[in-house]
Amino acid sequence: MQVICNTEDFQITEKTAVTLGKFDGIHKGHQRLLNALLEKKKQGLKTVVFTFFVPPIPGREDVRQLTPNDEKKKFLEAYGIDYLIEYPFTEKVRHTAPKDFIREILFKKLCAAFVAAGPDFCFGYERKGNVALLEKMSSLCGYEFEVFDKVSYKGEPISSSRIRACISEGQMEDACEMLDRPFSLSGTVIHGKAIGHTIGFATMNLVWPEDKLLVPIGVYLSKVKIEPLFEEFVDFETFAKSDFRVVKIESCEAVEKSKKLLKFTLNDGTERKRTILSGIHTYYTPEELVGKTCVAITNLPTRMMMGIPSEGMLISAVYEYDGHEGLNLLMLDDAIPAGAKLY
Repeated sequence: MQVICNTEDFQITEKTAVTLGKFDGIHKGHQRLLNALLEKKKQGLKTVVFTFFVPPIPGREDVRQLTPNDEKKKFLEAYGIDYLIEYPFTEKVRHTAPKDFIREILFKKLCAAFVAAGPDFCFGYERKGNVALLEKMSSLCGYEFEVFDKVSYKGEPISSSRIRACISEGQMEDACEMLDRPFSLSGTVIHGKAIGHTIGFATMNLVWPEDKLLVPIGVYLSKVKIEPLFEEFVDFETFAKSDFRVVKIESCEAVEKSKKLLKFTLNDGTERKRTILSGIHTYYTPEELVGKTCVAITNLPTRMMMGIPSEGMLISAVYEYDGHEGLNLLMLDDAIPAGAKLY
């Protein structure tokens, strides 16, 4: 995903599918808009999430976010979005007339061919622009426009402010249901005073982003299950026979008549392309994996799957959360070249 942050100096030349908003939390309502973009991606459009660049304000409890900027970027990249535009919110931009915003930014800079928005989306000077204006201007600027209704939960529309209120009140089950995933905290682990060892409880000291919304003080259950380690040892010579290689995903497609299998065409650093089939379609769409850098065992015997030869195995992390299996394909830094060997 290409991130264009805090600059007006850019121009997208490819036709795009665009959605606009703050996207704090990227909850079920936001995901409805993102899914609309991914459908257009199948038709050849690049996907764009447009939001405004808002730097963190240390110490301001009222502006803490469900998903700070770095967390939001990781989520959108994993979702399969091509561009994240964090546009500078300058005085000039703040005073931009709604029609000028559509013509100069949406049409000219973003090259929008499709625009998706929620029913209450407002933009431009004094928030005078709305979905009615976006609809009216669509024929003049040559883009398709679609309004998506809000997603409801317990009879009320889902919103970022509603989720923030739930978290602040400790109503985590409701918050997680509206987010469509567990609410999480991530940060840097630092050394503490080692008091946990004196009371029989291991502790972790975490430094989180200053603009991250925090849960109330309390005790929370983490429903994560990690597979137990193997009790049997493997001698080094046996392990060393497995050839772990860095591979680049050049193409990926669903296997016909299979709900789980994806067919990967891989660059493994040799002159020939490698084909591997993997049953991870439940967790990933083919489009979001193209271009990723992964790890494969390349010296396994070729195995026929749905009549297609599979030449190895891609490495994934598998775990159980709240009674459901989760999976993450192991992805590496794109700077690592194809064919690099892992030891």
